[in-house]
Amino acid sequence: MRLTENIIETLELQKTLLPFRENLRGELGELILDSLEPAENFELLKQREKLLREWLDFTDTNGEFNFNASVEPVSYMFANAKRSGILSGEELLKVRLLLHSARQIKEGFSEIFNGENFKSIDSLRRGIRDFSPEIDALNVIEDSGRLADTASTKLFNLRTEIENLKRTGRRLAQKLFEDSDINNMLQERSLSWRDGRFLLLVRQEFINRFPGLAVERSSSGNSVYMEPKALSNINNNLIIKTKDEQDEERVILLNLTRNILSRENAIINAERVIGTFDLLCSCDFLIRNKRWVIPELSQKNFFRLVGARHPLLKDKAVPIDAECGEQFSTLVITGSNTGGKTVTLKTAGVLISMAWLGLPVPARDGTVIGNFDEIFADIGDEQSIEQNLSTFSAHLKKIIHILKNSTEKSLILLDELGAGTDPHE
Repeated sequence: MRLTENIIETLELQKTLLPFRENLRGELGELILDSLEPAENFELLKQREKLLREWLDFTDTNGEFNFNASVEPVSYMFANAKRSGILSGEELLKVRLLLHSARQIKEGFSEIFNGENFKSIDSLRRGIRDFSPEIDALNVIEDSGRLADTASTKLFNLRTEIENLKRTGRRLAQKLFEDSDINNMLQERSLSWRDGRFLLLVRQEFINRFPGLAVERSSSGNSVYMEPKALSNINNNLIIKTKDEQDEERVILLNLTRNILSRENAIINAERVIGTFDLLCSCDFLIRNKRWVIPELSQKNFFRLVGARHPLLKDKAVPIDAECGEQFSTLVITGSNTGGKTVTLKTAGVLISMAWLGLPVPARDGTVIGNFDEIFADIGDEQSIEQNLSTFSAHLKKIIHILKNSTEKSLILLDELGAGTDPHE
């Protein structure tokens, strides 16, 4: 079935999906929900229905399946990574968390059920590839996003040398603190670390007498950060070794990034699977706790709504029964103002759209959704000042479009046909 942007806006479809969004665990579920489109044909719609029914059977048998759906999406980072060639440690950490969650799902389902009983779920699960080599490689990243010392032998040796230099620098600084002449010149008796150098904070009046090089004035302006001559060689070596450390870290990150980008499609698919399971959990919640239903599907071009409620009205909704297409192909709704005619039209359009998205609907058992190729609607005041259209002209333009593009399998929703002009006209 086809839904145009205009129909999605007219039916306020994105707003009606809020109950699903409220019960999602993470961003991947939101991505799946936002990207949902109606099934292209009836066979694909039946596959979506089968997956959802299998999920309910699975949770009935095994209880809620716990997995980390709160992991963040990572595929959006790949475009920049292809240009720069590198993902940061923090970005690679997000990738590792995603791959861990994917492996948890793949292995967890394997232990719980026989795929023969839940073929649709198993087919989805099998879409997750083996990421063990990538996970093992990414274990060199600490939980802070920093590369571990053991990421390479060279990195370990460089960091060991840097720590030895820092210890030597602190010992030399302690000797300076013990020199009363030096100590009297200091603003504070502590060693500062700024821009990769050990510095001392010297009072302004002693700047020309202190044995060292002025580097930076303090924020107060009353003192100056100075590098003592005794620490000059240590600082120079620290800068060189720190640069070597950064170069080695970059080499490691480049290799890890190249490895991850080679699995781009598999990772994108893992995101899709995790997000789909998250959406299934949200559907499960609405069915069990809000008593929504999975509608029956029919190849015929008709619908039957039983106890249907508009999602936006929540508990305030008055359940309605409506059907069209089986005994008759045109349904006219009459009634007083504020009697619910427009709400009924929108409820029918929204629930049929939700069903074709593969989602449960707020209705009761006995609800049937048929085989429609597209939804057309003329609901609300479409007057356009910019296009110099009166209310009646705007309605007429829409109806002409519907007449030209609809088929016998289309669902057409018309609100107050001929409104906006003299009834005789």
